[in-house]
Amino acid sequence: MVFDMEMAKREMIGMSMVFFPSDDSTGKISGALVQSKMHKPGEEGTVVYLNGNPDLGVPLGRVGDAGGKVIMPKTFVSEEVGYMAFMIDTEGNKIGLHSFK
Repeated sequence: MVFDMEMAKREMIGMSMVFFPSDDSTGKISGALVQSKMHKPGEEGTVVYLNGNPDLGVPLGRVGDAGGKVIMPKTFVSEEVGYMAFMIDTEGNKIGLHSFK
């Protein structure tokens, strides 16, 4: 499936939204990023973890160029879990990243 960012954008009741790709036939969870006056970015709130497979080093290598900041580099957790890292996005939100390599 090819992801079309423009098709994923929506404006609803004062909120700008971008939806993650989904496929209803697989039962996989999808989601959205939402921006509005009600939503306040911050490092102290909920941390969303995004899939960085197959190798977390690839998305982490793009963070600085995109205006974000890596606050915990790629860190080995265990053989069963793999690796994790944390970054701050351009709005100031802390985001977790995970991969098996």
